[in-house]
Amino acid sequence: MISGGTFAAVGMLPLARQFSLLGKVGVAYILTTAGITGLAGTSYLSGIRNDITCGVGAKYDYSDAFSMRFNLDNYNIGSSYFSPGRSNVWTVGVGYKY
Repeated sequence: MISGGTFAAVGMLPLARQFSLLGKVGVAYILTTAGITGLAGTSYLSGIRNDITCGVGAKYDYSDAFSMRFNLDNYNIGSSYFSPGRSNVWTVGVGYKY
């Protein structure tokens, strides 16, 4: 199981009135846990990792109130107990300004 959180800054580069590119950089806190079951029972291993995360994306404003965002974020989920690995996370979001 992998869980965690991030703290990041997002920058926007407007390309047109309604379209912007996004860049993101921050810190990720990642907790990785794995269970191994054998004849002697189940053993659990866990690792905690703090690492830099980054991402890119795009934002389209449908109107002054509604927008849509697409993001690709990259996380290093490896730890001292497990093989190093990276995870890419795609997200789609809808925004509303009131």
